[in-house]
Amino acid sequence: MGSKIKKQQLENPKSRNMGAYGDLHVHSYGSFDGVYKIPDLIEMFKHAGLKIATITDHNTIMQLIKVYELYKKPLSNTFIDIGGLKFVPGTEVTCRVSSVPNKKNNSTKIHTLIFSPDLSPGCPLYELLGLKRRNDKDYDYGLLMHICRKKNIINLNNEEDKLKFEEEIRDFIVRKRRVEEGFSSFGVPHALEFLQEKGWFGTFVKSYKELFKLAETAPKFDRLDLEFEDVLKVAHASKALVIMAHPSTNLKRTNTPQELVEYLIRQGIDGFEIVGEKTKYRQMILKTVGEMETVNPIIYTGGSDFHDVRDGKLFGVKNNCIVTKGDILDFEDWLLAENESRKILGKSVRNWQVDIEKVSAIIAKYGKMLLSINEEASRVRTEREEFFAKMTPSQEMAWESTIPAKIAEMRKKKEDKTENTPQEIAPAKSEKSKPDNFKKKKKHDYSDEYDEEELKRFQASKSYQDYMAEMEEMYGEHQNYTFLLGDDE
Repeated sequence: MGSKIKKQQLENPKSRNMGAYGDLHVHSYGSFDGVYKIPDLIEMFKHAGLKIATITDHNTIMQLIKVYELYKKPLSNTFIDIGGLKFVPGTEVTCRVSSVPNKKNNSTKIHTLIFSPDLSPGCPLYELLGLKRRNDKDYDYGLLMHICRKKNIINLNNEEDKLKFEEEIRDFIVRKRRVEEGFSSFGVPHALEFLQEKGWFGTFVKSYKELFKLAETAPKFDRLDLEFEDVLKVAHASKALVIMAHPSTNLKRTNTPQELVEYLIRQGIDGFEIVGEKTKYRQMILKTVGEMETVNPIIYTGGSDFHDVRDGKLFGVKNNCIVTKGDILDFEDWLLAENESRKILGKSVRNWQVDIEKVSAIIAKYGKMLLSINEEASRVRTEREEFFAKMTPSQEMAWESTIPAKIAEMRKKKEDKTENTPQEIAPAKSEKSKPDNFKKKKKHDYSDEYDEEELKRFQASKSYQDYMAEMEEMYGEHQNYTFLLGDDE
């Protein structure tokens, strides 16, 4: 699957997108680890010559509804034609497979790509992801929100102030992830760094003692984990296609990848993102699909998993492999047929067994789980606040004696990360990077049949540097937008 980049393509500066037909895995600012807002990505897609592209932000579809409203298109459409570009609504949803253990004997985490849900009012996927997104925010930066609320730094009851504050948090997360692989949630060191950057440490939060006390009295939220089987049912009830994202990443989390693929197929997954995936996993998926019966034909897709031009990724290219029209032909056929079926018949073309009562029960189940998580977090917060309020002088002295060690540990971790980091975290409004500064943030898992040295030569070539420079010049500073996309559900 996919076409290997040829030497003449690598050396041709006019091949800005290396001939890719489409990209079905792209992240925007709404993902918290993406950089560009959707209107800018749409222009970038068109500039790159793509014929079909999607936005697949993490656990949210809210911003996609705003795109449909902007272009005045029915929310039931499977795509929007924007000047010859098929823009496809999507999301990347994190879920768990409890029946297949990971290498630590816990449930296996996988990412799924969900395409073209019917976004009309009452969309079950919208309701489920609304619960997930709220929990993600509490889990990822609830500590920071707690500090700012307790110290009256930000008026979180004012919607405009809250949105502006969340944008600042997003900027920090994006920049942090460039230099700290795997960064996802705010601990005390990250909260301190954010407060220092804003000039709030030493003013609103006056000391380390106050910071650690705020941290220990903050609500501790558990993660709301979604089961794959539930996500699949809700997505199908929303007339959406469900694809396993980057199988190489998902399958290596378990000692039984074959069992995981078989389970997903039995449950009724619609397909796999296999363009540019590691050969052994791609071949295993193709072989397993060929040997098993499926209610609906399996669809294969491909995408770059693009977040930021500075990550060294090109639209429609995955591990040196181009997404061609042939690679996603079945997907595009489904997209067009599904669109017509919704318009004429009001239903999906695929044979999905949907039980609306069960879907409603699934959403209610996760609503209760979220309520329970929030109640427990509130209980623990109250308990800790009462503990500190009733501290005896000797208890407070004993607690304060632990602070120097905590500060020393934070500083040591920061020094260790700095030594292993290629660059310092940049301020939010930094100067544009030069092409020479574009580096991959980590080594990718290349497909066995593609030559890593060839890709390195490509990234050092003039065509690649020209592309990066042009993208940075055109889209490096995302500002002056007429509307905001990627807000809370």
